[in-house]
Amino acid sequence: MPPDNRFDPENLRQARVGSHQAFRALVEPYEAELKRHCYRMTGSFDDADDIVQETLFRAWRGLGTYVSRGSFRAWLYRIATNRTLDLLGSAHRRREVLNTAGEPSWLQPYPNSGFDVTADAVTELESVGLAFVVALQNLSGRQRSALLLCDVLGFSPGETADTLDTTVAATNSLLQRARATIGRIEPSNPFSVADEEQRALVERFTDAWRDGDTVAMVALLDESSHLTMPPHELEFFGPGDIVELLFDEARFADRRNVEFVSVAASGEHGFATYIVGSDGTTAARHCVMLFGSATETASKITGFTEDRIFDLLELPRTIERSR
Repeated sequence: MPPDNRFDPENLRQARVGSHQAFRALVEPYEAELKRHCYRMTGSFDDADDIVQETLFRAWRGLGTYVSRGSFRAWLYRIATNRTLDLLGSAHRRREVLNTAGEPSWLQPYPNSGFDVTADAVTELESVGLAFVVALQNLSGRQRSALLLCDVLGFSPGETADTLDTTVAATNSLLQRARATIGRIEPSNPFSVADEEQRALVERFTDAWRDGDTVAMVALLDESSHLTMPPHELEFFGPGDIVELLFDEARFADRRNVEFVSVAASGEHGFATYIVGSDGTTAARHCVMLFGSATETASKITGFTEDRIFDLLELPRTIERSR
């Protein structure tokens, strides 16, 4: 791995003698990437945020234990990864029920905001795609760590072994098993990138729903299409079930009172729906739907109905009716 030009030894020196300002300057360049790492590990933005804050607290308290001949970035990742492994091993996480898509009930999308429009940002967005993050949940915590540290973050097997307090041989074994499992779950590229073709699919889907055009919506689905709505244990398969749900006024929404707002999260395009209230002018939060990496048919739709998801994506509580 090339030298880390973000690390400033002077900030480290000042932080070690008690400067909080120097400590913030020392760790701030790594904070966003640490959060993405913890998100990939857990599938939860909120958990990732909590773990990063605890990582920074532990780093501040343990700054005297950092050995300068090692990578400061690797040292932070060691703290964050092991704290995440503690969470993944908790009884609470082991008891949670997964749906047939392998999605944990705590699954949240990762906001696209905060990414610069650069090639590196595109790569980062790929690695927080819901399909990849969900696939990772099928791995043991240590397999997950090895795969992410080596294949996504570029750490060497030796550095990864140090992080996991194991041997290089054991790390390579973890990697081999992790790659094989991910290959079975996502045999092609496990990452998903939102592009203009996917945006166009979402727009056609939105138009079909708004217009009540069931034929057009069916044409945008296929027999492999799958809609889930974590944390609810709801799953809908194929065009028939999905169209029936979306056009069922009693179960979901009256399309004549639905407003749509385009959204992007976890490198995927989608929309947020708002339902017009009894005043006929104001629409309130209803659902966020993301469309995976599909470009021709919507093979995987993930819906979220919790207010917290709207907050994460910085969506307003209400909007004005447009028609």
